[in-house]
Amino acid sequence: MHNEAAVFDWLNVIAILLSPLIALQVQKILDNLSNNKRRKEEIFNIIMETRAQPLSFEHVRALNKIDIAFCKDKDVTRSWNTYRDHLNSYPKEAGEAEQKIWVDKIPEKLARLLSAMSKLLGYDFEETLLIKGAYIPVAPIPELAPVIITNDLFIMIFPCDN
Repeated sequence: MHNEAAVFDWLNVIAILLSPLIALQVQKILDNLSNNKRRKEEIFNIIMETRAQPLSFEHVRALNKIDIAFCKDKDVTRSWNTYRDHLNSYPKEAGEAEQKIWVDKIPEKLARLLSAMSKLLGYDFEETLLIKGAYIPVAPIPELAPVIITNDLFIMIFPCDN
């Protein structure tokens, strides 16, 4: 009976000593999971925001982060690999018809990528929204286009902190 009490006392001491260390390790794991999800959501949000501007710096930068942030998510990496392979295979030597077919496939492949990412992150978007849901501003009067472009360039060169 005395041995059992001594063992129980030692187990209590060990538990008291190890519990802060265990709590720290659990907190680190939870923080890493939270950071990973936040990183994935940030990439997804940037791609969604810029899907009508596929040549923008932000869009390309977010696409290039997919390999790292989504490396364990096979559906996303598979969709990204398909989309990236398509983007890197522009038929320069082909005729205008083949080039148009290539261009026409881009929105569909981007939508598949965004769909895989959105499912992983818990969003439920229709494919139509992913393909055609972006707002693309158009100058209401052709004469205003240079003014709008100039203002955008001014903002890009001298960004506001607001």
